[in-house]
Amino acid sequence: MIKSIGNNNSSTNTSGNSYSIKSGDTLSEIAKQKGVGLNELIKANPQIENPNKIFAGQQINIPNGN
Repeated sequence: MIKSIGNNNSSTNTSGNSYSIKSGDTLSEIAKQKGVGLNELIKANPQIENPNKIFAGQQINIPNGN
């Protein structure tokens, strides 16, 4: 579930692109859209403590796809 709150964590990983999470997004959907594996996406975003709790406006890193 995604909650729209002002909590905005970011990471300094710059190996790929960044993405701003929108309401309704899930990490699995983002991974599929960006052509990366879910585990790869999670590893690129150590600031996300619980992959099931992401927030609209949160910035995540998208690792380079295969």
